Amino acid sequence: MDNENQDVEVEKTNEEVENDQDNAGKVEEDKAAKTVEKLQKRLGKLTGDKHDLEEELANTKAELEAYKSGKKTVKKLSEEDKAKQAQDAQAEELKSLRAELARTKALSETSEVLKEQGLNVSADVLNMVVSSDNEKTYSNVKALVSFGEQVANQIRSELLTGKTPKRQTKQNAQSDFANALGLKQ
Repeated sequence: MDNENQDVEVEKTNEEVENDQDNAGKVEEDKAAKTVEKLQKRLGKLTGDKHDLEEELANTKAELEAYKSGKKTVKKLSEEDKAKQAQDAQAEELKSLRAELARTKALSETSEVLKEQGLNVSADVLNMVVSSDNEKTYSNVKALVSFGEQVANQIRSELLTGKTPKRQTKQNAQSDFANALGLKQ
């Protein structure tokens, strides 16, 4: 009976070895399939790049032949340059107009802020306060508002400090009044 058990165990061990070999073969096949797939993708990309470069080379050669044969004349090249210069000029003008619009908007907003603070300033002062940098404009407005408040406080304090009238007697008051009227006593 021991012999039969050993035979059964040997058969099981042989089956396990075969299963392990089959599993190892499948894993190897999966790895091989993935590697083949990666290589095919890489090859496809390289082939596509090669075709693109060949096409670009053909276009460049055709353009070179056009220059050599005179199909592209100086006139046509000059027209292309003029078109490019016109486009550059338009872009520069657009940039200038946008900057001018931004400055006008900044002037308007700054004027409103100053009016809210009780300061009615002229266009010259606004041009001095507003700059192309919003942070700089903000600090200039704060400084101007602070200066306006300082001046207002100084004037207010001067108005509040007045002279106390001198004590006058009846005779002094009459003589001062007569002198003011031009009458002599």
